[in-house]
Amino acid sequence: MLQISGVAGEQRANPEQSQKKGRSAGRMKRYLSSAMVYTMALCFFAAVLPLASVTLDFASGLYAGAFLLAVLWVAKLVSGKVYWSKSPMHFPVIGFLIYAFVRYVTSPVEYEARLELFQIILLGFFYFAIASNFHRSKDRNVLLWALFSLALFEATYGLWQFATHSPSIFFWSRPEKYFGRAGGTYVCPNHLAGFLEMVIGLIIGRLVFHRSSDSINRSALEKVILGYIGVVSIAALMCTLSRAGWISVIAGLLTLLIWGDWKSRGFLIRLGVVAGCVVILTSLTFAIGPIRKRIEETVHNPHVDQRFALNDRTFGGRTYYTKATFQMVQDHPLLGTGPGTWEFFYPKYRPYRFQTYSEYPHNDILNLCSDYGLVGFALVATALFLFYWQAVKIGFSRVRSEQRSLAIGAVVSVTALLVHSWTDFNLHIPANSFLFACILGLTAALGEASDKNLRREMHPFFRYGLAAVVVALCACACLWALPAIRARFAFEEGTRAKDFLQWEEAVELYDHAAAIDPQLTPLYEKMGELYRVMSEWRLGPEKVEERKALAAKSVEAFRKSLAQNPQQPRVLVALAGAYDLTGNKEEAEKTYLQALQMDPRGARIFLAMGAFYQRNNEGAKALEAFKKAADERWGYEDPVSALNIEDLSDPKP
Repeated sequence: MLQISGVAGEQRANPEQSQKKGRSAGRMKRYLSSAMVYTMALCFFAAVLPLASVTLDFASGLYAGAFLLAVLWVAKLVSGKVYWSKSPMHFPVIGFLIYAFVRYVTSPVEYEARLELFQIILLGFFYFAIASNFHRSKDRNVLLWALFSLALFEATYGLWQFATHSPSIFFWSRPEKYFGRAGGTYVCPNHLAGFLEMVIGLIIGRLVFHRSSDSINRSALEKVILGYIGVVSIAALMCTLSRAGWISVIAGLLTLLIWGDWKSRGFLIRLGVVAGCVVILTSLTFAIGPIRKRIEETVHNPHVDQRFALNDRTFGGRTYYTKATFQMVQDHPLLGTGPGTWEFFYPKYRPYRFQTYSEYPHNDILNLCSDYGLVGFALVATALFLFYWQAVKIGFSRVRSEQRSLAIGAVVSVTALLVHSWTDFNLHIPANSFLFACILGLTAALGEASDKNLRREMHPFFRYGLAAVVVALCACACLWALPAIRARFAFEEGTRAKDFLQWEEAVELYDHAAAIDPQLTPLYEKMGELYRVMSEWRLGPEKVEERKALAAKSVEAFRKSLAQNPQQPRVLVALAGAYDLTGNKEEAEKTYLQALQMDPRGARIFLAMGAFYQRNNEGAKALEAFKKAADERWGYEDPVSALNIEDLSDPKP
């Protein structure tokens, strides 16, 4: 009897213990979910505030946030049941991640391809972290309001820069050409415009379609605050003086008109919102002098006897970049030239009358085709098509207004940025590509249109497998990305020391960076420049040997850079100059000719060759090189070439 009674008591105790464990596990999951939401919100600020994370060192805060988010996600995955949202976007995103890794392995330029892979993996991680975890409207509201708060700061700061012609971003200097334009914490105002386009789309979607379940007063207050942020953001967008930004936000707003019946009251509301935004844009155009001037400079050419004639038909050289990139795609159609390689292959395709170098072709769509080929383009295009397909299904269904407002706002945002991407490289700015991936992830988290299929429990096998994948990514980040970030910090410190003529300190920092990451290709170009300058300033005849020794170090550094990336005509020109300092004239001339093979229309290469021949008393070759540098086909106005041509053509006795 005692034994039976003990067993029964134990059976009664077990359900209580199980319930207690279940409540404890539930609390732990709620804590982890909340921590993930707020960590994700902090990632928005970490991505945007430090100069939009334009380089690896400035992106270190974003990587730290991703690492913390990964740790929380793993803890959540192993703590018990988790759910995921079914989305057709998942498959092409996974396909592009795999393809990007394959193209990294086969890329002709390791370091640039590695940086590109870092960013793609980071964006893929954030996409899946958001799509897999932020199913609740409460979580999405936290993220959206964090983003709206950040947009308000960026817009206000940008308006202040516009009004004061501020020369700085916090304590960093701005390029002088951007004075008088709203830029926020972005170096280029065009990229602040890209950020604001996406946020404005989300704000408009929430204003028009969201019906809050809170009290009327609270709902009205939310609408007023959102409207204020939207108006300030539109004003800042106009003050960026980004013409593509103006056109893109209007294109995004026009997509509002498709949502719902054209004869319903809802259509009149949507039409009123679009018309109101256009009125605000138009009013700002006429009210603010610099905006009017920007438009006048665009559509009026004083040299053409027409009322409306484009002042710059190349749109800042964009038509030249586009033409060259089309040729690159035709020559490398299937797989492209490799991730991050556009700038190195572009000189071969440089059109006449355009001598400007650029890191990107100011067209993200063509840049994708040139770097990743039609295979990469097809994967990304498929993901975007499925994004629109899923957003449209949600937008035209009877789901909650919060879901519809997010899906429709996401369409407005993505459409605006894609339009802008035809004339700029917003998706190569980490802060903007990060927000773009987050918008796709939030849309994927909405799942299917039916609430019944919104969330699915993840099988334990996949749950633990996903946790293992995330742990592996964290390990790779520690072994692979962290050293690259540390090396980049040392490299940037060395460059600053070099700029301030602290040469010995710069050498130490460069050596430290090379020890951390020997594949940091730009480092060796800077080292070569440093040793060359140090050599050139050893002027006395007693310093001939020291000068040659430093020049030899310069040669070694430039050759290391070229060994890692042979497609660098600029480095070849610098190497030729270093050979000249060592007295190896034959190698110098041969290297100049190699540079011309990569950049056959490079006026600056002919100019450097002319100076080289003139220093070595080869007047006929120097004259020929200077004439080619001044060839009118290049459109390169260089008074130095003209002066030397005059002297060599009419030598003084």
